[in-house]
Amino acid sequence: NQEAGRSDTQFVLRAQESLVAAQNARTRALIELALNRLDFFIQLEVLEVGERGILVDETALAGLSRSDE
Repeated sequence: NQEAGRSDTQFVLRAQESLVAAQNARTRALIELALNRLDFFIQLEVLEVGERGILVDETALAGLSRSDE
């Protein structure tokens, strides 16, 4: 039945569109998480620029957690 084939094709196309939309949403969320983490580290003043790029000062972060105890 030709109409059933069209219906199946439309279903597959909608499912593919939904998959791409979900993948894009996941990518946006991961990017937003990375940017928020960088903003948080900037506010804490624990980012360092070195030869290997932007680094988080783990020692400073450890000191922050100890000061809260």
